[in-house]
Amino acid sequence: MSIIKKTMLRCDRCGKVVEAPESVASLGLPPFPEGGLAGWIQTDGDHHLCADCARPYLAKKSEMERELKHLAGIETIEIDL
Repeated sequence: MSIIKKTMLRCDRCGKVVEAPESVASLGLPPFPEGGLAGWIQTDGDHHLCADCARPYLAKKSEMERELKHLAGIETIEIDL
């Protein structure tokens, strides 16, 4: 009998679970560019979000950063090309 060790990632918002590839499991830290982990992010410590939950999280995070800059009096103009 042998022991099989696998690293699984669970989205802290929706609960989606995926198996991390060996390369990510051995490093232990994101970014998660390959395979089924594309789009996954680590928000802090041991908290992860899947690609579907990461998009609204990142949009809200950038919105809050813009509002904080505006309230602090730091005016910036952002242009997407």
